[in-house]
Amino acid sequence: MDEITKLSMTISKPKQSVSGKLREICSTLHKLVPQANRVSLWSLNSTKDRIDCHLLIDKDGNVSQGFSLSKNDFPQYFDAIIKHQVVNACDARNNVATACFNKSYFEPNDIHSLLDYIIHHDFEPVGIICCEATGAVVEWQDSHINALKRVANISSIFFASDLQNLAS
Repeated sequence: MDEITKLSMTISKPKQSVSGKLREICSTLHKLVPQANRVSLWSLNSTKDRIDCHLLIDKDGNVSQGFSLSKNDFPQYFDAIIKHQVVNACDARNNVATACFNKSYFEPNDIHSLLDYIIHHDFEPVGIICCEATGAVVEWQDSHINALKRVANISSIFFASDLQNLAS
């Protein structure tokens, strides 16, 4: 069974915990985009001016969560992700949309590349799924972008119900 089918089955189970669904989404993306050392899931608030991290897993399985980013602090990024639905920043530290993260986020975490995609529900952005590469710049391939889009589309089912209830 392919990874996308497994993901669909796992996150559609009503008895599967929210944390289990979050972990499954991130671990599936790690498998499909192995160059991503860090994978995270974020929800957008209703005014689209803040994102909240529900889960970040690094390549070693370390977990972080519970932090937020504000459009007031990172307007270039927010404008780019909302307008284009994808931010493909191979050289994230020198990308117009993502260089705003250098001091506070990229440098402390050794992040060099970022690939983000919007998660939609009813044609509205509700979340962001994020891949980050540490240690060196990664040239994201079309296969990485396509995998990210597929996982985001499947994840929209979860965001439509479970995660939006958490954000309320």
